[in-house]
Amino acid sequence: MRVRILRSKVLSILVFIILALLITITEAYSASPPQILVNQNIIQPDVKPYLDKNRRTMVPLRFVSEGMGFKISWNESNGEATVLGNDAEIILKPGSKEAFLNGKVKILESEPIKRNNRVMVPLRFIAETLGAIVNYNQVENLISITVGNKVKPIYYREKVIVLLYHHIDSKINPSTITPDTFSSHLDMLERKGFNVIPIFNLKKIYQNPAGLPPNAVVITFDDGYESFYTYAYPELVKRKMVATNFLIVGRIGNKTGEIPKLDWEQVQEMQGQGMSFFSHTFDSHYYAPTKYWGSAEPVFSKPIYLTEAKRMETETEYVNRVVSDFKMAKDVLEAELGGERDMFAIPYGWYNTRVLKMAEQVGYKYIFSINSGINDKGTKATRLRRVNAGHPDLSAEMLENEIWKLIRY
Repeated sequence: MRVRILRSKVLSILVFIILALLITITEAYSASPPQILVNQNIIQPDVKPYLDKNRRTMVPLRFVSEGMGFKISWNESNGEATVLGNDAEIILKPGSKEAFLNGKVKILESEPIKRNNRVMVPLRFIAETLGAIVNYNQVENLISITVGNKVKPIYYREKVIVLLYHHIDSKINPSTITPDTFSSHLDMLERKGFNVIPIFNLKKIYQNPAGLPPNAVVITFDDGYESFYTYAYPELVKRKMVATNFLIVGRIGNKTGEIPKLDWEQVQEMQGQGMSFFSHTFDSHYYAPTKYWGSAEPVFSKPIYLTEAKRMETETEYVNRVVSDFKMAKDVLEAELGGERDMFAIPYGWYNTRVLKMAEQVGYKYIFSINSGINDKGTKATRLRRVNAGHPDLSAEMLENEIWKLIRY
């Protein structure tokens, strides 16, 4: 009996020691500073980088100058450092989270500090602000920095990430983002080396995947809100980017609703600058009762209850209604804008086999859902995935993290 108790105690102690060692090793690994590459060359700063309490990589300010080729000047009277590079000027002061970027205040997550007679600064903020591309490989604990646009990083090939937005406005709601947030998303895509391509080129994943540029991204909007013209269009043109809007065709020109819609003049102007437009149904973007006691579902999803007739829609009536709507949207777009309009975004991302067959019946070959994921040649053309980038709380950094998850997995 005593032997059993002794063995039990020994086993418990061993388990405790092993767990303690595992925790120690894990913490040591997670806290270890990453190795740094600049333009594919390993850089060894004179003071070892470290991760601060916010898990930001801190490096000596001298490394920013010598290792990355930026210029630094000191103001001895007030203790401020000025970093210059690629049309940007940053003014920092040890112990202060308040920095100045081209004269405007910027609040840092991690303030510069003095350590071992060196001023340590947050690497990512300095590098990206001055035009460098920073990427972190978590598996190898490696930070790769590209300075001077000498090398564009390649994250993926023969694949396309499609971003989904709806509305842009200063008054946010679950499907609305601010103009500043949208601009920051575009800046991130540009800074990180993503290639924004026209939606027509997405077809290459099935026809000629090698013809796609690396890091391909398509930007889409749903619903045809006028904010696409007011806010998104100028920012896209400024960066020589393009986007697609899936229109509720029967509501084009409606300026009296809660959110005004695009009109044909605006659509045609933007098409002339590379924007593209496809169907989001003619007028089937709403819910209706699908049972006589009032359970509401998307009107194209199944037969609806006909309130005036006080009966359910027949299967034939349902199919004719949906096919007619889908076809009318396609026909009107082709008549007004020309070209084949063979792409379609399903309202609410809702679909089943029957709905997809009706969409294919009228000539839609590429159908977009709201299921998240990255698209490649194995993705069904009638179930293309999109990443919801239009959530009001989704910062540029958070969107970048969402993209990395897709790339990694």
